[in-house]
Amino acid sequence: MGTKHIKKTYNKEFQKIIIKNYYDLQSIKKVSHKNNITTRQVINILNDNLVSHDIKRIINLDEKFFDKHSDDIIGQDVMYWAGFIAADGNIMNKQESRSYFLTVNLSIKDKHHLYKLQQSLKSNAKIKTHISKGGFRAGKQFKDTENCKIVFNSKYLVNSLYKYNIIPAKSKTYNITDLVKNHKYVNHFIRGMLDGDGSISFSNNKYVRVSFYGTQECLENISNIILDQCNISKKAISKNRTIFATQYSGKSAILLLKWLYKDANIFLDRKYEKIKNIIYPFSN
Repeated sequence: MGTKHIKKTYNKEFQKIIIKNYYDLQSIKKVSHKNNITTRQVINILNDNLVSHDIKRIINLDEKFFDKHSDDIIGQDVMYWAGFIAADGNIMNKQESRSYFLTVNLSIKDKHHLYKLQQSLKSNAKIKTHISKGGFRAGKQFKDTENCKIVFNSKYLVNSLYKYNIIPAKSKTYNITDLVKNHKYVNHFIRGMLDGDGSISFSNNKYVRVSFYGTQECLENISNIILDQCNISKKAISKNRTIFATQYSGKSAILLLKWLYKDANIFLDRKYEKIKNIIYPFSN
């Protein structure tokens, strides 16, 4: 794990210290560690004060990727990743500290999925692994887990996600926007949500069940979309503490999966492997 940096306010005195440190050390990384802030914060301070500096590694990123949801070539992929991030991504958008980040954090077993995201966004941002401590929560003992994450630093990218209602601290408030409900690639968005924070399971190795989790309002909209697109009746929404869930099973689940994976280019391999024999053949 890398050093955890604490973000600081850019007051004038602090900026002078950063500039002096940079002239002395001639290294953005060393200044970052010395002052316990991120390298991006050091760069921003230097830029604000017109201090010339060299950035050894240029981060590539298609910042306008999520604007291309109606594109005939990549629109399906855009909608999939928007759905996935809506379910399992986090953004930071703090103007005062110039912190604009999209972070996707997954189990190490799904690391290859981050490579797919990296490729879609045409980025060379690093995929890092780390250990998440387990501990004792809600009366249960959890083990340490190995995870992986990718972070994209872009104000434009972060703001472009707002059209999908992807905002900071969205987990307890998220709902699907009209843009998604009425979109021709809505099945890809819903598949992204299923991959991000849903589940596919079997009873007796053959009775398939598809489960969605989220806010009550979001699940109501998912149910309405599925009713409209697949003519599958709405299912009850249950609540477990603060989490809502709705499930489709049997023939309804199979019909739903065929719709979700229609023309699919991107999917979480681990979940697809469970059901590819059920929905085959489908147009890939």
